[in-house]
Amino acid sequence: MFRTRGHKIFNDIGSRPGRTILVSASIFIGVLAVVSLFTVRDLITRQLTNDVREDELTMIDVIVRPEIDAPIDNDLFLETLNQQNAAGQALAELNGIERVEGHAFYSINFRDADGEFKQAEIRAYDKALPDVELEPLRLVRGRWPTVGSNQVALEVRMAEVNGFDVGDEIVFQTASTDGVGQATFTVSGLVFHPYSFTNPGAQGSSGLGPEDGIYAEYDDAQALLNFRGFNAFVARYESFALAEENFDAFQTAISENTNYIPLFALLENPAENLQLVNAENTVNVLSLLALVSVIISGFLVVNVVNIILVEQKSQIGIMKLIGASYRDNYTIYSGIALMYGLFGTFPALIAGIFLGLEISKSLATTLDILIEGFQISPSSIVAGLILGLAVPMIAATIPVFNGVRINIVEALNDLGISDNYGRGFMARVIGLLPLPISVRQAVSNVYKKRGRLALTGTTLTVAIAAFMGVLAIGISLNDAVQAIFNRLNYEILVVPNDLHNFDEVRETLIAVDGVRDVRPGTLVNLSIEGPYTNFFTQNNQVASFSIDTTADVFTFDLIDGTGWEEDPQREGVIITSPMAAQLGVGDGDTVTFTLAGQTFTENIIGVDKSAFDFFYMRWERMSELAGIRAGVPRPNQFVVDAQLAGRDEALAALGIDEIASTFLIGRGLEDGEILVTTALARRANLREGDVVSVSIGDYTGEYTIVGIVDVPPQIENAPDEGIAFAFDELVDITGVSLNGAPTPNSYFVIMDANNPTTSEADEVMERVRETLVANDIAALVQNQLQQSEDISVFINQFISILLIAAILIALVGAIGLLTTLTISVLERQREIGVMRSIGAGSSTIALQFLVEGLIVGIISYILAIPLGIGIALVLNNALGFENIEFEFPPVTLLIGFIGMLLLTTLASIGPALNSSRKTVSDILRYQ
Repeated sequence: MFRTRGHKIFNDIGSRPGRTILVSASIFIGVLAVVSLFTVRDLITRQLTNDVREDELTMIDVIVRPEIDAPIDNDLFLETLNQQNAAGQALAELNGIERVEGHAFYSINFRDADGEFKQAEIRAYDKALPDVELEPLRLVRGRWPTVGSNQVALEVRMAEVNGFDVGDEIVFQTASTDGVGQATFTVSGLVFHPYSFTNPGAQGSSGLGPEDGIYAEYDDAQALLNFRGFNAFVARYESFALAEENFDAFQTAISENTNYIPLFALLENPAENLQLVNAENTVNVLSLLALVSVIISGFLVVNVVNIILVEQKSQIGIMKLIGASYRDNYTIYSGIALMYGLFGTFPALIAGIFLGLEISKSLATTLDILIEGFQISPSSIVAGLILGLAVPMIAATIPVFNGVRINIVEALNDLGISDNYGRGFMARVIGLLPLPISVRQAVSNVYKKRGRLALTGTTLTVAIAAFMGVLAIGISLNDAVQAIFNRLNYEILVVPNDLHNFDEVRETLIAVDGVRDVRPGTLVNLSIEGPYTNFFTQNNQVASFSIDTTADVFTFDLIDGTGWEEDPQREGVIITSPMAAQLGVGDGDTVTFTLAGQTFTENIIGVDKSAFDFFYMRWERMSELAGIRAGVPRPNQFVVDAQLAGRDEALAALGIDEIASTFLIGRGLEDGEILVTTALARRANLREGDVVSVSIGDYTGEYTIVGIVDVPPQIENAPDEGIAFAFDELVDITGVSLNGAPTPNSYFVIMDANNPTTSEADEVMERVRETLVANDIAALVQNQLQQSEDISVFINQFISILLIAAILIALVGAIGLLTTLTISVLERQREIGVMRSIGAGSSTIALQFLVEGLIVGIISYILAIPLGIGIALVLNNALGFENIEFEFPPVTLLIGFIGMLLLTTLASIGPALNSSRKTVSDILRYQ
C-alpha cells in the first residue's frame, strides 16, 4: 500500500509541474529568508559576543581638553586617578576604582593609495599598545609598532578600505617651517579593534570609526601631531553601581586634580553595551521578518491543497470505493504537501548559507564589526529545515482533514458547482455593475473564489504592509536627518585637537580662499536630570550645540518661545521637542543638567521642532559652565613673585593643593603655613618651625615654615628655591580671578558660495586642512554637506537590509497570486471554451484574469495601509527610535501603490497570457 500511495503522490506532483514549481518556489523563498536572516542573527551576535567582552568595557568615558598654556604631566595625573584604595588615597570618589587609562585620539591627514590626502585618526594610549587593558585591540598580522621607529599599526578595516598592508609606507601631513610637510611611516602590523565603532558626532554628524583607525605609540603620535596631551580618560569601577554613584565626582576629580578640562562624559553599563543593544534590536527585527515570510508561504500551500482536493473529489470517492482508508487518503495529500516542502527546502538551505553570510558581512559594516572568512550557522540550518518541512505540513492539515472526510456519495455526485450558484445577493449586485462584461466577470470570479483568494490576499497584504512600513522608517529617518542639516548655515566644522585663541584661529581660517566667515562654538555633552532618554546614546546624555547667537549659524524652528530672536544676548537654553515632551516642560520652565561633574539649572527660552535631541546655548555661557577658559590659575601651577623680609631678591611662590601637600608632608597646608624648598632653606639658613615675613605685591604676612622639602619632579613649575602656599590662600592674597576668559572648542566655517555643492565644499575643506596643518593646528575638519550624504547612505544601507526581508515576503505573495491565477485558468478552461465559442478574443479573456489579479492587489493594498502604519510604529520602537517624533510619510503610500501594481501585474500577466492562448481544440482535449 505504501508503494501505491507513493505512486499517487509522485504522479500528482509530476502531472502539474508548473504548480509544483510555484509552490516549491514559495517555500524556497520562505526558507531562504529564515536560513539567511537567522544566519545574520547568529553570526552578528556570535561575533560581538566573541569580540566585545564585558570585563574589558569601560564604564565612564570623559572627553577632555588640556588647559591653554598649562603644563601636562600625564604620569602624575594617572597616578593620582589610579589610587585604588591604597595607602595615601586622597580622593574618596576613587574608592572602588579598578583602573583609569588615558587616550589620545586625534585627527590626521594621510595619503591613500590613489595619492589623495584623506582624514583619519591617530590613536595612542598612556601605555604601550599591547598593554592596553580597557577596550584593548588585537594584533592580527605583523608586529606592534616600536617607539622611535616611525611605525604605526592600522585597523584591518582601515587597511582594507585604503589598500594598505604590512610593510607598506604611509605618508602623513605635518607642520613644517615651509608650511605643510610630510612624514613617512611604515605599517608594522594590522590590528582589530572591536571596541572602536562610529559614534554620533556633533549635531548628528558621524564621527570617526574603525575604518579611520591608525595606532601609534604615544611619543611617536605626539611628535607627529604636536598635541599637548590626552583627549579622554576612561575608567572602570569594581561595579557599575559604584561607577554610577561616582559619575559626577570622577569628572570633578579630573577637573580639580589635573590640567584637563572635562568637556563631556559618557556612562555606560557594560552589561547593556550600546553596540550590543543596537545589534540585537536589528537582528531581532530581521528574524521576525524571516518568520513572517515562511509562515505566509504556508498560505499558498493551504490554497494549493484545497484546489487539489476540489479537483480530485471524485478520485477520493473512487479510492474509498475500492477500499482506501481515511489514513490512506490523509497520507497521500499530506505527502504532496511534504514533497512541496522538500523540493523548496533543500535548495533554500544551501542558498541561505551563502546569502546569510553576505548579508552578515554587509550589516557588519553598518554595526562596526568584522566578519571574516566562510562561516555558517548550524542552528539556522536546522531551523530552516524544520520550518521548511513543518510549515507546509501544518498548513495542509486542515484542508486535508476536511477534504478526505467527504463520503463516497458526495464525492461521486459532485458537479463542481453549488445549486445556488449566481443566485445570491452579491451575485445580483455584481451583475448590475455598469462595467464591461469581462471586468464584471472578473469581479464575479473574485467574489466566488473569495475563500481561496483570502489567503493570497492576506499574503499580499502582509507583503505590501511590510514593504511600506520599512520604507516609511527609511524615509522618515532620512527626512529627519536632512531637516537638521538643511538648517545648518555653515558648510565646514573645525574641531581642533587642543584649545586655541579664537582670534588667532579665525584670522588663520578667514584667509583661506572660499571662506567668508568663521564663528565660534562650544560642543560638549551633558546629562539631563529627570525622566529623559536620548535616542542616540540610550541614556540621559545629549549633545550641546552652543553657538554664536549674534550670527546666523543655525536656523531654529521654534514651536514654543522666542529664543534669541529678539535679544541675541539673552541668557537661557533652547531644547528640542522630544526632550521637552519627555520632561514635560516648555518655554518659561527650567531644565537641570550636569556638566563636568557640576549641576546647573537654566531657563528654557524656546523649544525647537526636531526629530533628534540637542541642547542649544550661547557658546560663551557654555564655555564658562564647562570650564573651557583661558588664563585660569590652577593648583600646582600658579606661581607669583614673593619676597622674604630681610632679603632683596625675589622668590617664586607656588600654590599647591591638598594632594601635593599630602604627598610632601603627609597633610594639607593651613592658612599661615608655608613650605620651603631645601635649596632656599640652606642658603637662607631657615628651619622648620621658623616664622618668616612674606611679601607678595602690597601684601605682607607672617608665616610658619611647616616643612622643608625637595622639589618633586611631578610638579613642573616648582622652583628650586622658593616657597609653597595653600592654593586657595595664594589666590586670596593675589586677588586673581578663577573665571578666566571663555574659549571656544570648535569653529563654524561659512563659505563664500551660496548653496555650494558637496564637491565645492570639499575643495574649500582641503584648503582649510592644509592651512591648519601649516599653522601647526591639528583638527578634525568635516564637510557638513558630505556628512549629510554619508548619513543618508548609512541609513539607506541599513534600511536596504530590512527591505530585502520585505521583498522576500512580497515575492511569496506574488508567487501565491501567480499560482492561484494559474490554477484558476486550469479550472475554468470550459468557461474559456464557451467564451471562445461565442466570439471572445484573446485580449478579452486575458483582461479578465489580469483584472482579477489587480482587484486582489487593490483590496490587499487598502488593507495594508493601516497594517503598514502599525508595522512602521512597531519597527520604530523595536529599533530604538521611539523617542523620535515619527510621522508616516505620505509618499510611502504612493510608492506602495506603484509597487502593488507592478507586483500584481507581473504575477497576473503570465496566467492572463496563458488563458488567452487557449484554443477551443485545446479545451476539448482537456481531461
